[in-house]
Amino acid sequence: MPITNDQFKNGLDDTSAKILDFLRKNRNSAYEVGEITTAIGWSATEAFWKNFAGAWVVVNSLGELIKKGLIEKKTIQGKDYYKAK
Repeated sequence: MPITNDQFKNGLDDTSAKILDFLRKNRNSAYEVGEITTAIGWSATEAFWKNFAGAWVVVNSLGELIKKGLIEKKTIQGKDYYKAK
């Protein structure tokens, strides 16, 4: 299955690519993990309760996107928010 040039260039797995695509399409807002999880087509409840490892995939993908300098994270009133750079 082919991958996008952006995915190839940045070395992104499918989950990271979906997250980055969502955040780039919604540049004027920042989102919490649960909102991102739902936006990429995962039920936050399902990902957490039925597949704990799946929830970690999203969290780990966010961490990788931050390390690559593609997104940023800020903690506001005790909640972590993510947005595209």
